[in-house]
Amino acid sequence: MRNFRDTITIGAFTIHLSLDGGYEKINGGFHFKLGKGGDAIPANAILRIEPGKLVIKSDLCATYRIYWRKDYNDIYISDSVFNFISEEELSQYEIISEEQTYYERHGYTTSGETMFRGVHKLPPSSRLEITSDDIKLESTWPFARISRNPDIGLFKDAIAKAVADTLLPLKDISRPVVLCFSGGVDSTYISKIMLKNGIKHTLLYILDHNLKSTLGGLKTAESKAKELGMHLEVVDVTGMVDDEIEKRIKQLNIFDRHYYRIHFYGLKEIKKRWGDEAVIVNGQNSDGILSYGPSEKKITSFFKRYLIYGKSRIVKILFAKIIGVVFKRRFIVPDNESDYLRGFYDNFKYCLLNQSKSSTGETYNSYITDLVEKHKRSDNFTSCNNMLMYLKLHSYIQGADCQTVTQSAKYFNIDCLLPMCSYNFFLATLMYKDDRKELYHPKYALE
Repeated sequence: MRNFRDTITIGAFTIHLSLDGGYEKINGGFHFKLGKGGDAIPANAILRIEPGKLVIKSDLCATYRIYWRKDYNDIYISDSVFNFISEEELSQYEIISEEQTYYERHGYTTSGETMFRGVHKLPPSSRLEITSDDIKLESTWPFARISRNPDIGLFKDAIAKAVADTLLPLKDISRPVVLCFSGGVDSTYISKIMLKNGIKHTLLYILDHNLKSTLGGLKTAESKAKELGMHLEVVDVTGMVDDEIEKRIKQLNIFDRHYYRIHFYGLKEIKKRWGDEAVIVNGQNSDGILSYGPSEKKITSFFKRYLIYGKSRIVKILFAKIIGVVFKRRFIVPDNESDYLRGFYDNFKYCLLNQSKSSTGETYNSYITDLVEKHKRSDNFTSCNNMLMYLKLHSYIQGADCQTVTQSAKYFNIDCLLPMCSYNFFLATLMYKDDRKELYHPKYALE
């Protein structure tokens, strides 16, 4: 792994930089990547240092997590909080109670903050600019004014092209290409695109007996691999222990609470079997972009999708009561735009519902409402649909899917491609997705 370390002075500010992973210097800027970098791998973050100015940009999904904090005239920018502060020092920081509540509810904090006051995250699709007399953070989200014209054929064609274009650089490389394969819609779709375009690849299933879903999914993965005419490799990470990996996972879970071990130990085995030059392909983020989360073909997921896409308020109230009985909570169907957006941003298990004030507290509700209003003001959105995608980006997408894969790829310095996080994948979804079709046929674009 290459380390980028530098200290620069801009006006009264002293800026301390500490970033890891692959990087290349292109046109005067440093392009940071999850692994070694190379022509096949797009940049995940870009840093430019100019006379009197420093600019750092995140990609669409904040796949390369960057933290920053200001301590008087010292500014620290790093891909790990613990590059500029110890765990003991961090424990002394004031806790933002609303962010702590959000973390407890979702497993991650909101897009621009951690739960520690003064320790910030660079949001997805954003730009941090530091000059001699100012620190400015602004959105670079390019889709606020995209118009929606639902069309099944155009949607499927555009999605196929978006995925194929992302994978195309792998066609002519001689390096091992490993597709993390579950046998689900996403990874099966990616494999089909790769086969169609003559991209040689290995299907890999990562098994952990402590994670029940991987036990049940193995037969599905084997069956789908057989349908594709492919052999399925299996890595069993059950019981693997590595002190350094465990330390890293423990640190990561302070900020994003996920089941990281399957990715960390899975990539450790990939590196052992296929070597340092392996390229990992993963279909993460498809659920968050195409269906906003609830994409399984079961009745409970249909309830959740109806709460997002459905039209009948009576039906939504009925579903809210059923969900309330199951989880022993009181839910309220939003009846205005402000409550609707708050319910979407701060959902309960992908259910677009608001919990009663007694469950969350007035201060917390106000915090989330103010945050959503701030997001609304950041861009001139032409439709509620575009706003919903933006809110999903600043909640679930930046917090859950990306980090499990990308943090492990960066740790092992393994090149990683996420073909369902691309600019054109977002664009196709915003332009052509039909919500009514998505309601009854989740992720129909991948069929």
